[in-house]
Amino acid sequence: MPPKKKGKKGKKGKKKKKEPKHDAGWQKALINGKWERPLEALPDPFLWPSFGEIREKILLSSHLISILWSGSIHDDFILELLKVPRPNLTTLELRGTKYLTRFVMSPPSVCPVLETLDLACCPILEYVLIESTSLESVSFKRCVSLNKALLNAKKLKQIDLHETGQLDCLMLWSDAIEELHFFCKEMTQLELCCPKLTRVQRPSIKVIPPLYPVHPSVLDIVRVDNAPRAKEYSHPFVIEEYKPYARSPFIPQAILLCPHWDLSLFIPIHHFIKATISHQQQQSYSIQTSGSQQLAGIHFRRNEPASLSTFHQPAASS
Repeated sequence: MPPKKKGKKGKKGKKKKKEPKHDAGWQKALINGKWERPLEALPDPFLWPSFGEIREKILLSSHLISILWSGSIHDDFILELLKVPRPNLTTLELRGTKYLTRFVMSPPSVCPVLETLDLACCPILEYVLIESTSLESVSFKRCVSLNKALLNAKKLKQIDLHETGQLDCLMLWSDAIEELHFFCKEMTQLELCCPKLTRVQRPSIKVIPPLYPVHPSVLDIVRVDNAPRAKEYSHPFVIEEYKPYARSPFIPQAILLCPHWDLSLFIPIHHFIKATISHQQQQSYSIQTSGSQQLAGIHFRRNEPASLSTFHQPAASS
């Protein structure tokens, strides 16, 4: 028998990845115009390239988007949702979103027919900017971190601000709102441009008393004026001579203690015109003088605790 022919060995080609199956809910969302499922159920463009187109069609055709109590929505999804106009979107519900910090919807042409916006119970939502010509109702209930809210909505009739204690700035422009309730004790800036607004319920705002100017004392003014001259002396004492003002028959012996910082003393001296200060041990200081017939005043200022030794009257000259 003739030998069997051996088949040629060839390299097996790589298997092509198949497109994942489409979710049945995607087609229903396109037909009904509603998306009421978690964010993870939307087509993921990173999973398959064509899923990005399906995802955009669902968001574009939906008039209701309701994703409640989601831990997957971040600020990036809001940018994706509102980066292009959504002409059919009338209701947007993102209640209980855990990681949403900012919500910006501007200009008004982004959502031209949006009527209801629900951002309640977003624990870390801090900043909101909304410009709309069709919005009628918005809720920020229990947004405990909300700090700044700017709303320019001419048709806005209802806004829920319950339990938004950290709200610091609220600016509202509306031609339709008639009643406003908010309980924000920390608010510092409030601007309401609402011609039909007649009832406003708010807590009592704590009024901070004005701060009155504190004028410096005369002693402080003198110290500031004498500061340039004080730098001329290397010793911590500052000595200033004054004009003669009186005569005294004698100078009693005394010991002056300086227990306080920056203590100022004015000492009248008789028969003294020249004074020198010498540093001794144990933080004591002595003053040696020469006689004179004129009276002078010497001003001492010490910048640290110290003591002054006894002042001795010199012997009378013969």
